[in-house]
Amino acid sequence: MKKTVITADSGVIIGSEQVVTIPLVVIDTQTNCVYKDQEEISTREVYDLRAKGHRITTSCMNLHEAAEFFREQLKTADQIIHLTMSEKISQGALVTAVRAAEEVDARRIRVINSLQGGSGGPVVARKAAQLAAEDDNLDRIAETIEQDIIPRMRTAFVVPDPTGYKASGKGILNGFINMGISAFAAGSGLPVVKITPSGALLPTKKLRLKPGQELYVAFFDSQFDADLMDDDFISVCSLDPDPDRLEALKRYTAETLPHIEVGYGNMSAVIGAYACKDTLGVSYLTKSKN
Repeated sequence: MKKTVITADSGVIIGSEQVVTIPLVVIDTQTNCVYKDQEEISTREVYDLRAKGHRITTSCMNLHEAAEFFREQLKTADQIIHLTMSEKISQGALVTAVRAAEEVDARRIRVINSLQGGSGGPVVARKAAQLAAEDDNLDRIAETIEQDIIPRMRTAFVVPDPTGYKASGKGILNGFINMGISAFAAGSGLPVVKITPSGALLPTKKLRLKPGQELYVAFFDSQFDADLMDDDFISVCSLDPDPDRLEALKRYTAETLPHIEVGYGNMSAVIGAYACKDTLGVSYLTKSKN
């Protein structure tokens, strides 16, 4: 039996060998159809529905599904570290997971608010798996993730079309009304959204491309600071990306960062429900301020 299993909701990470994912839910309000993220609907299918005029929303798993998910994991593991998407993005995912853990076995399950979503999830999940491989103590693992790893995360997204983000209201809690709208409206360029230390989404100054610059390369350069980095891993996640742009970024990171692992992945359909095609996120762990 495995000692510790790392689990997460699909807003945190998808497609990982180290993490078992429980799907969040995508809802087509026009047809009232409900889909399990990644299992029953893809990001591209979400965009196809939106192109037809359908309004897409999201939800978390229900309490029964979450409890059954935890029970299934405890058949082959002694304990669980479960990562949820930031409470400021999906409060329901955190609340449901906490209640399910209490119902199943609170002594063997630790639910952690990752304060992340999209590209930041793989960084936190990777560190959680490393800690679990080195230590059997559930409390120590959870404490290190919450007090050391998560506070040092740095995450930003370029959002070529912010319509879905603005409609979602996901940034209201951190000044979206006052400074977010002005950030989206000010001047030319492409909107950039960062995740704050509290796990909220915050629009910042726009990315302005110089003639001949590749979008993804320019955004990566604007967000990554090697002097701040405190690991050998950068997470880059995208939503239905332009293949040529993505390939240009892969060549660039391979040439300029040969000794750093850059993990390329996809963000889930629940994130695609609010973010647009060609959204790209960059995340990494920074050095401690102490």
